[in-house]
Amino acid sequence: MAPETIIHHLSGQQFAGLLRKELDQMNRGFTTVSCESFARSCGLSGKQIRRLKDGQVPNPNTLTVRTVLYTLGYRVANAGDDVVPHLKESGSYDEEMHGPMRDRRSLSADDLPPLSGRREAGQ
Repeated sequence: MAPETIIHHLSGQQFAGLLRKELDQMNRGFTTVSCESFARSCGLSGKQIRRLKDGQVPNPNTLTVRTVLYTLGYRVANAGDDVVPHLKESGSYDEEMHGPMRDRRSLSADDLPPLSGRREAGQ
């Protein structure tokens, strides 16, 4: 399945699992990334990221999903049409994080954590 197809077929729970996995990976070692600081990088609020991460949003907004994935370093088709303008309008655009020179990886089904291993909201 093509990366853009995977993005369009992500359920809220799959996206929550992926977001948790990515944030957990960012918080390994000496660096700590809070929901609030990551949210600012996406032009979102900390509350929005926490709700997404906890699986409290069953059908996340496509722009939100695309923006979060783009900020995490995934390849997003035609990001210049919606994601980059959103980031610039919100004052969150960072050349190093969101610019064209950043190496980006494709989202694959292997990146998605299994649904059976998901945590319930609030745990």
